[in-house]
Amino acid sequence: MSDIDDLEAEIKQTREQLGETVEALGEKLDVKAHVKSSADHAKDRAVETVSSNWVAVAAVATVAVLVAIVWKKR
Repeated sequence: MSDIDDLEAEIKQTREQLGETVEALGEKLDVKAHVKSSADHAKDRAVETVSSNWVAVAAVATVAVLVAIVWKKR
C-alpha cells in the first residue's frame, strides 16, 4: 500500500511541476504583455526625462530673473 501512496504523491508532484512549466512558458510567449511592459518602461523614462528637463528650465529661468533684478538695481 505504501508503494501506491508514494506513486500517487509522485504523480501529484509531477502534475504540479508540469502546471508550473506550462504557466512559465505561457508567460514567455505572451508577446502582448512584453510589448506593454516595454512601452510602459519607455513611457516612464520619457516622463522622467521631461520632468528633469522642466526642473532645469525652471532653475535657469529663476537664475535669469535674479540676474536681471540685480542688473537693474545697479
